[in-house]
Amino acid sequence: WLLLPMLSSNDLLSSDLGAKLMDAMKRVRSIIVESNKHISNNRVKEEEIITTTPEAASIVFLGMDSPELPLEEIQHGLYLSLSSSQTTSTPTAMLCPSEDGGYGMLCVPSNTPNDIFKNVQWSHPLTALSQIKAMTDLNVKVKLGRLMYDIDEPQDVLHLIHRLCDCKNRSTAEEHSPSNNTHKNTVAAASSTSNDNSFTSK
Repeated sequence: WLLLPMLSSNDLLSSDLGAKLMDAMKRVRSIIVESNKHISNNRVKEEEIITTTPEAASIVFLGMDSPELPLEEIQHGLYLSLSSSQTTSTPTAMLCPSEDGGYGMLCVPSNTPNDIFKNVQWSHPLTALSQIKAMTDLNVKVKLGRLMYDIDEPQDVLHLIHRLCDCKNRSTAEEHSPSNNTHKNTVAAASSTSNDNSFTSK
């Protein structure tokens, strides 16, 4: 892990979240470039250099107030963004919307413009939609991940407890279910993940 200050400038009290995210994306990309120089100077194997080049580097923004974000969503977002940066000139991002109108995860490929955070309505019921519009206006395709739940108020913690208990109860029930039900659930899950939830129009 590499701990970075919030902004390159001295304006740490700025409420402009878009400027902070844009600054973070630029600096992460510059760090990748510097890392590649270090790798090249130390004559690391070529296959290791390929995995850290800017062309292969996706960036994931995670909401710290979304504790239920599954690892599979992050992996899927990285896969989509990496595939789009290597196979097409049109970048594909993945966004996991949250129940309050924001989003809990945004994964963008290396060929995503830095201006994707401009004109986004922050702390608003339409934050996710305005973020999608900002990206599609820049010709960035957006695929949707699963719905997230933010923890902003004390009551949200109670809702989190209920969801975790329900998840545990479902897991226990599945362990005791017949094998044919497990097969049906697998088929249903496969068919549901095949849906192409994406935004491309402006």
